[in-house]
Amino acid sequence: MVMHMAATTVVIAVRGGSDAKSRCRAVLGKAGCAALVRAMLGDMVAVLIASPLISKILLVTPTPELARGLPVTLIHDEPEGGLNAAFAKGAQGLSGPVLFLPADLPELDGEAVQGLLRRYKGGHVLLVPSVTDGGTGALLTDRPEDQIFAFGVNSLAAHETAARQNGQPVSQLASDAFAHDLDRPDQLTRAAHRGGPRTRALLAELLTERQAA
Repeated sequence: MVMHMAATTVVIAVRGGSDAKSRCRAVLGKAGCAALVRAMLGDMVAVLIASPLISKILLVTPTPELARGLPVTLIHDEPEGGLNAAFAKGAQGLSGPVLFLPADLPELDGEAVQGLLRRYKGGHVLLVPSVTDGGTGALLTDRPEDQIFAFGVNSLAAHETAARQNGQPVSQLASDAFAHDLDRPDQLTRAAHRGGPRTRALLAELLTERQAA
């Protein structure tokens, strides 16, 4: 008998706007940081929507223009809301496997997405460790309860604790594509070489302008 995997919903939470990626502002400028968020999001959505294992993408953001031209369902978030509140809002009413992602994963590729989704067998929480700050690059679960979300510094341990308190087993998967987020200036060069096409093109332009200034 051939087993068919349940289609996965993706929830991406992102703020965007004038305060986007403030730690990179000294290098890229305010407009450059906002453009970088749009470029990374566009690359991520293009990769995700190409997967036959993904049914839809929900984008939770207080910056609705980020959804323009993308095959996503927009969920409007309040400007003062935090990242974890945004994930909880996006999770409302969902069933089946749900993949929760930050919007700053420039190296995301189809092979990594397929590998993560095929690894998931249901009934537990699957986490991808981030390379920085003890964070979480991805969270996949079929029980997206509000109290599980703890994205931020040291979130990997917090996610494990919350899942176990909810009676959910936890497993981890190492994946560079999900682990390398982009928050700091020292990560820009890597993204300029290994990011998706929109991200590479934008950073090639912005970093060249910076060097010429």
